[in-house]
Amino acid sequence: MRGWLWTLILGVGIGAGLVLSLSTGFQKEAPAAGAAPPEVPPPSLPAPASSLGSAPTSFSEVVKAVAPSVVQINVIRRYHQRDPFSLWGDDPLFEQFFGRRRERVVEQPSFGSGVIVDADGNILTNSHVVSQASEIEVLLANGRSVRAKPIGDDPLTDLAMVRIKERDILPARLGDSDAVQVGDWVLAIGSPMGFSHSVTEGIVSAAGRTNGYNDTRSYQSFLQTSAAINPGNSGGPLVNLQGEVIGINTAIASYVGQSAGIGFSIPSNFAREVKDAFLEHGGEIQRGWLGVFLAPTTKRVEVSQILRGSPAHREGLRSGDIVLEFGGKLVSGPDAFIQAIFKTKPGTEIPIKVLREGEEISGTVRVATHPGIQ
Repeated sequence: MRGWLWTLILGVGIGAGLVLSLSTGFQKEAPAAGAAPPEVPPPSLPAPASSLGSAPTSFSEVVKAVAPSVVQINVIRRYHQRDPFSLWGDDPLFEQFFGRRRERVVEQPSFGSGVIVDADGNILTNSHVVSQASEIEVLLANGRSVRAKPIGDDPLTDLAMVRIKERDILPARLGDSDAVQVGDWVLAIGSPMGFSHSVTEGIVSAAGRTNGYNDTRSYQSFLQTSAAINPGNSGGPLVNLQGEVIGINTAIASYVGQSAGIGFSIPSNFAREVKDAFLEHGGEIQRGWLGVFLAPTTKRVEVSQILRGSPAHREGLRSGDIVLEFGGKLVSGPDAFIQAIFKTKPGTEIPIKVLREGEEISGTVRVATHPGIQ
């Protein structure tokens, strides 16, 4: 679980857009000479919402197509814990008579979900599902359990990838999350409460949800869904009615730590970028950092706070600056600016243009390596 207000969860969903019923117009023949003109009907009113599309009578075909790609991930974390009953610490005199204080190994099991994304056995999941795992076991849809090894971990985006060596696996298709529309049907497939390959349905409730515009902690732009996702769904896919993964479920908003119908998924387009980066860089991803907080507005990129000693502070950025360009490109909004910082290679000198008290000021900033989740 994270420090922010959302309780992290694991989930899989499938969403699809409603099909609009469109009518085709045909040009009518002109009436014969002397014939009475046809009666012209009054303009028709817009069709009621119920006739624009209908809910699927079953999601079974989508589930059959996607479920074989979904896995349950069982994790064991081992910790070395010193004897809690020792009152003498590391006192050498005590050790002389009673021996060295012993450590004990504590095992902490947990579970989540994941989705197979290629024929090489790579599985996307959440960082909080597999991070610091001592053992990772994957339960396939056919009931077979296999060991997995970590390939990449990016806590700042809460994405990770593990790999299994298994034949006859069926990878899921990563869809275009930018094409998702609010109101599209989705399904969540995962292991809520340990119930493997459970399916829930809902819609895409919103897009572009964030947990704040700053580059000092984890940052994401989420798809919001009403499909029920609970602890154990974390890392599973959100898919549309075409059987394409359009998100990786990662969090919920809840007062009780269980589904309240407000779940959040990492968009598939961003998950694809992270997957490719894992494979390209051997599982290590370095994120850029300036140390800026932005005002909570989507209309402009206004700096509200700068961390002392950060790159932004050293290069002279100020609170109240409005960022116009970054890396020679116009900045479309806070979301785009923060993601551009994250994706910039640390150590890179980047040109930046800001509006300060009505005056445009150009300069450069050297992007630093992100210090980690704060």
